[in-house]
Amino acid sequence: QLLNYQASVHFEKLQGGDLAAPTCVTCHGNHGATPPGVSSVERVCGTCHVFQEQLFDQSPHKAAWAPAKIPSCLTCHGNHAIKHTSDAMIGTGKDSFCMTCHTPEDNGGKTAGHISTVLAGLDKSLAEAGAMLDSAEQKGMEVGEARVTLSTAHEKLIKARVDLHTMNSARVEETTKAGEKLAQQVNQDGVHALAEYAFRRKGLALSLLAIAFVVICLWLLIRNLERRSAGEEAGRSGAS
Repeated sequence: QLLNYQASVHFEKLQGGDLAAPTCVTCHGNHGATPPGVSSVERVCGTCHVFQEQLFDQSPHKAAWAPAKIPSCLTCHGNHAIKHTSDAMIGTGKDSFCMTCHTPEDNGGKTAGHISTVLAGLDKSLAEAGAMLDSAEQKGMEVGEARVTLSTAHEKLIKARVDLHTMNSARVEETTKAGEKLAQQVNQDGVHALAEYAFRRKGLALSLLAIAFVVICLWLLIRNLERRSAGEEAGRSGAS
């Protein structure tokens, strides 16, 4: 158990200086005491991951697993060797925990597949919007307000990843759609910033051409005046 814990994300957080990261006592108590408000070690995750536990209790898994005494959090996340979560954990892929019990064709598999699709879609949209802002920022354009909007869109993705504990695909999709709308707004802001950059470059090029034209005209005028002046002096010398 200790070796597994030392390979977990909890121990990683503890080593990183997070003194709130769970240790053995956090989940198991000490001297045989169970942590306050926890009926079993299986439910101890909810003392920190409150929203995830509440959402799971609204899911069809809660009603199906409880009579069969299937542990809730531990079934998908394990106990001691808890790893970093990822979107690959849900869906119909090879790393999906859903496929342990479901097939891609049954209702649970279809729900998991749909949730995986909308999460991946929002994640891709956020990456594209971020790349657009990076491109505009590298060209010297101000995109601070768009960055704030992008951060809000990222929060929608985080919320959707929490909402998936309900296994309610409509609820997850509602959250991702809100994130998609923000991502599209950010993308448009990036497009406008790049268009403004192109306009400025075009304006600068035209300005430089105009300046160059004026300089050439002045040079030709000066040359013409110098020639006329030289001709007049030559004429006066010849007359004298």
